[in-house]
Amino acid sequence: MKAAFRLTLALIATFGASGCRTAGLSPSARPTPTVVPEPKVTFHLDEFVDEHNRNAERVESLRAKATITASMDTPGSADPTKGVVSGRLSLLRPKNFQLDLSHYQNSVADIGSNEERFWFWVQSKGEENKHVYYCDYADLPTANLAGTYQPDWIVDALGLKAITPDEAATIRVAPGAKPETTMLTFPATAERSSYERVMIVSDKSRRLVEYRVLDRAGKKLIGRATVKQYSDVTLKNNDDDDAPAAPRTCHIASGIALEWMDEKLSLDILLKDLVVNEPFSDKMKANFVEPKPRGYTPLDLAQATRNHPRARGEETAVRETLPAPEPRSRGRLGPSVEIHGAEPNSGTRAIATPARAKPPARHPAPKPAAVIEPTLLPINDDVVGAVTPRPPGSPYQTAAAGDLSGGLALER
Repeated sequence: MKAAFRLTLALIATFGASGCRTAGLSPSARPTPTVVPEPKVTFHLDEFVDEHNRNAERVESLRAKATITASMDTPGSADPTKGVVSGRLSLLRPKNFQLDLSHYQNSVADIGSNEERFWFWVQSKGEENKHVYYCDYADLPTANLAGTYQPDWIVDALGLKAITPDEAATIRVAPGAKPETTMLTFPATAERSSYERVMIVSDKSRRLVEYRVLDRAGKKLIGRATVKQYSDVTLKNNDDDDAPAAPRTCHIASGIALEWMDEKLSLDILLKDLVVNEPFSDKMKANFVEPKPRGYTPLDLAQATRNHPRARGEETAVRETLPAPEPRSRGRLGPSVEIHGAEPNSGTRAIATPARAKPPARHPAPKPAAVIEPTLLPINDDVVGAVTPRPPGSPYQTAAAGDLSGGLALER
């Protein structure tokens, strides 16, 4: 009996030691469960294009107020000049767009387009460069404009421009520099004013986070847009529908920073009071025309860039080489030549023929002089070739740094 009792006590002690150890420990000492990593998001181009186009096509019109912080580098100053202006953004399909900047109800800049042309204007305090720059879409194939001159890239950066099937077929897909982003590159087309576009897209939200404009070669960054926030908008259903449908929504980039690299200008735009798909009155539609401020003259960018030469040092380095030898019986066609080392040959040179043997003379005849072949060199060895036109200086670059601020106190 004593042995059985001792065995029972031993079993109780053994099970108690093994079963109650965890219960008596603090929660921090308990083993932590294994953390299962979240599955990696995979980016599918077709899905992104479908979602992007569906969202863009839902927005037929847009009106919004804007608060804009303008910043421009000033020559001779270490810090950029900054100022806050108000603005209005208007969009009406297919090509009507306007971003108007004003200060105390005085317009200081206007970027816009309609179905025929696009334009931009910046208030200038100087007497020079007082122009309203414009370009007709029909002239774009022969113009030589930078991509940032065209307001299409702003609409694209807002995520409101659909991707066509032809564009989708040429997209190059690569991982983005930041984690969980994908870079989509749209190559330039054959038009001279075409430019390369790059979209940086979030793999999770499938929304645009950055938009870049590069030159035709894709090497120089000339413009950039960074999306800081989106606003979700509920759209009204069509009253003609028989059955009520679920409410539709769309997202619009309401916080965006636009940068022009060459002009060293940036606009930090915050949109508010967004009105989507409301009808535009005739008075609103009349705003989609290029402005005509007093003292400013219109300037056709297409015509100006055709006649504008390249900047110094950008000429094409092409040199003329010597032509191939021609038959001596034919005249030489080509540029004038300079002859070094010999006199011009007035005719074809006589061909020596063997003569009959003559008795040796008392004084041998002198040996004929060696024939000297002339060296032909071009007279003008300068750089030649057609000069490719370049666009004129941007009004952002030539206008005074404080123009966008409308004369208000500037921060340094």
